[in-house]
Amino acid sequence: MAWRVVAIENPARLSLRDNQLVIAQDVEATLPIEDLDTLVLDSYGITTTANLLTALATKGTTIVICDEKHLPASILLPYSQHSRQAKVSRQQLAMSQPLKKQLWQQIIISKITNQADVLQDVGLDDSILRTHINGVKSGDTSNRESIAARIYFDQLLDDATRRKPIWHNAALNYGYAMVRSHIARHIAARGLVASQGIFHHNELNSF
Repeated sequence: MAWRVVAIENPARLSLRDNQLVIAQDVEATLPIEDLDTLVLDSYGITTTANLLTALATKGTTIVICDEKHLPASILLPYSQHSRQAKVSRQQLAMSQPLKKQLWQQIIISKITNQADVLQDVGLDDSILRTHINGVKSGDTSNRESIAARIYFDQLLDDATRRKPIWHNAALNYGYAMVRSHIARHIAARGLVASQGIFHHNELNSF
């Protein structure tokens, strides 16, 4: 079972040898590719081979490529690894609007519940957030997600905001990108189309 998240932050030559990831720097290191859950490439001096990328994709490894700010700029996902991808993707695209709205309702309920749990765990007031959970309607037509997010970050970040360019926002953005890469990888592995969401959708956003 894949379990390792490997981040390479210095120039390196990556290749495949005997089903192992070979990392050639000042010294050479090898890792079994079946152990790799995620490979993060965070240096412009990294080179790799198509052979390695193909092997990683076959094993279902997520590859995250970072930009000059060390933030994820691209995610490489396996394609057509599900044995019934065509059938699954057709079912996904045929999903009814009422079902999408109900699923989105459950996602927002879970999201607000988790936000309240975080506030509780760090000793902050979670009571206001919890009052919004039962108010989430199908499709979140009352926009509880946005209201809850404002309450959550006002509590968690004190006088800061989620949009200010300060260190914890950079950390949150990076963490979000990593979590998104994991979710996208599992979506692809199950034959679903990552660009077709149940609520948020934009022709410029692949996830």
